[in-house]
Amino acid sequence: GGLFFYTMPFIWGSLIAPVVMPGVVGKAAADNIVQTIITTHLPRWFSVYVLMGVIAAAISTAAVQLMTSSVIVARDLIQGFIKPDATDKQIIGWARLSVIGIVILSLGVSLWNPTAMALYLTDVTIPGFAQWGPALVGGILWKRGTKQGAIVSTLVGVVYLIAGLIYRPLFAGFHPVMPTIIVNMVLYIVISFLTKRPSEEIQSRFFDEVDEFLEA
Repeated sequence: GGLFFYTMPFIWGSLIAPVVMPGVVGKAAADNIVQTIITTHLPRWFSVYVLMGVIAAAISTAAVQLMTSSVIVARDLIQGFIKPDATDKQIIGWARLSVIGIVILSLGVSLWNPTAMALYLTDVTIPGFAQWGPALVGGILWKRGTKQGAIVSTLVGVVYLIAGLIYRPLFAGFHPVMPTIIVNMVLYIVISFLTKRPSEEIQSRFFDEVDEFLEA
């Protein structure tokens, strides 16, 4: 499905659309070129189905990202560091406020720096979510990984990404995901070795018991 409804239209829009509609050079305008050609050269009913698909994909993606981000803010940040004894009602309230704040922040960034949505995806969203990778994979597969290593590596990776987006030479000419994920992985391993090994209880709960469950 993704091949036919995302990859192929993306390639087609990049190669064919500029020939059909020459003069579209603005980054923001390029986002709409496929939809413009569909509404101009194809039946109107077909453009309605395309628009419905785009809206459905956008809403589902935004909903998942907003929900995940709000849970991270409410549970991992506020409950984890500021108010450990928070009630479920308070956590739900913080999560709802986080959704509003994230939406306002996202709209502000898009209005402050309007650009092609594809650039947001390739330069910001994908490298940003990739910063969770080392801690996530390491926490699942590596018993020696520590909480300190996960926190430090993720924070440094995010800070490096933001700094590089502001000052591009920090990426040394590479795509943002490459240098940031390498620094992230190295820090995760180094900090984990420099800090105390997780207790036997934690290792048993998250590794041995899971292995026994999967083998059952």
